[in-house]
Amino acid sequence: MKRLLSEQIAKKSKDQTFQTFEGHTIDSLIIFKDYLVKNKDVLKNFSIVFEVDYDELLNLMFLSIFLHDIGKLTKEFQRKIIKGESCGYFAHAFFGLPFINSDLPENLNTVLRLLVVSHHTQLYNRIYEDANLSNKVNYLNNEITAWIDSYHAIYLELFSSLFLNKFKPYYIEKEYLSKIELNESIKESIRELKRKQNTKNIQTKAIYSLCLSILKHCDQKASKFFDGSELEQGVFGSIIANSNKLLDTINYNTNRIFADGKESILKSHDKDKQMELYEYQKILANVNDSAIISAPCGRGKTEGALLGAINIINTQNKNKIIFALPTQITSNAMYDRLKGVFGDHNVGLYHGMSRYHHYEADDINEDDLRSLVFGHNLEFQ
Repeated sequence: MKRLLSEQIAKKSKDQTFQTFEGHTIDSLIIFKDYLVKNKDVLKNFSIVFEVDYDELLNLMFLSIFLHDIGKLTKEFQRKIIKGESCGYFAHAFFGLPFINSDLPENLNTVLRLLVVSHHTQLYNRIYEDANLSNKVNYLNNEITAWIDSYHAIYLELFSSLFLNKFKPYYIEKEYLSKIELNESIKESIRELKRKQNTKNIQTKAIYSLCLSILKHCDQKASKFFDGSELEQGVFGSIIANSNKLLDTINYNTNRIFADGKESILKSHDKDKQMELYEYQKILANVNDSAIISAPCGRGKTEGALLGAINIINTQNKNKIIFALPTQITSNAMYDRLKGVFGDHNVGLYHGMSRYHHYEADDINEDDLRSLVFGHNLEFQ
């Protein structure tokens, strides 16, 4: 397995600096392991609320990360990435779908397949229907088989102390894999997956959303770390050492972040004094359920809401605060404000133009703007 996979590339950061398929996936899984350690109680609470077996949930997450880049194991993708050319015509999330199979319960196996298909896009109505993709690719079948066969050894190395391995991926030799109808066959598989979804099943939507956010987090953080590393030319495997100091910059420690945030909220303009709370803010600081705040401008509604949210986080095993606001302008303003409370790297922004907001001034190009303006709407059906 090592010999077969050590030559297959997943990432290129600069001229002749590459990371292997195996190396990138292992880095993503190391980030996932650290996330599990730091968010165990949060995930257990999720499994109770949405009535899903805890070990089944973690098996689903593990398999989605383990398999997410398997579509890169094609001759065409490998040729393009080594040359530094665009690989979009051989989109790995699309062409990997035939190999996303497991013995998870049917509903979770459907979610698994949709997670991999959509981990670089959104699960909108006509996902991939109008994409300009190759009719077929040539799969590296020996490497694909070797990777799928390695799943249990990787589980034992990284996760045996964290959850029970109940399910496994497996290889299915589909008759269309080498035929010119490959593209259309995969599209039909996606249509069938979408038909299988229960559009009113809140449990399925919640599981999909949680697992997709964790998959994207692990994938993107592993890629960002590789891109930002000062590496010489060559081919590298896993580069994220399993050290707390490094991983703490990737997965935040909930207790520390929100404790520091509460301290920041309570600071007055006079650094030697704490802010005098209004009576309703004192009540909110101890709330552990839903609440409605009604107060005039300038009376500290945001601070009160944050104090209440932090208390809910501490008492109900949550790890995130989400501010939903009616306009992009107010969202941008709140984003800047919350960075001052919780730190730049602990606050995110998401709306139709948020990608542009995150770009450095010289990084955005015409294609990015076009995709922002004419992008598809999210529709999980």
